[in-house]
Amino acid sequence: VGSTNQIKHGWHQDTGRGGYTLMLGFPPSNHFSGEGVFSHGARISHLLRTDRGIPVVLDWDLPEESVYRPVYAPGQEIITYSDGAIIHSAPDKHSRESVWRLM
Repeated sequence: VGSTNQIKHGWHQDTGRGGYTLMLGFPPSNHFSGEGVFSHGARISHLLRTDRGIPVVLDWDLPEESVYRPVYAPGQEIITYSDGAIIHSAPDKHSRESVWRLM
């Protein structure tokens, strides 16, 4: 069965460029509906710097109201976002068997 561990946020961008990311979620069990399958996100105003092309992981505490927590449900198995428009992190508690990230 999938994990439900508590995770410390490591906010980052995947590429530090303006490309898109698609995530396909696999929940911990059949008929699951809720948070924790997909990464959490927060909108930003501009691209972050990179360190020799490697995105920087930020140790930021973001205001709760700025964090988006996508809900997995039947019919909502896929999310997509612009890597240049948000930072993202593992969920507070992840409830997933797996997630595929396509960039």
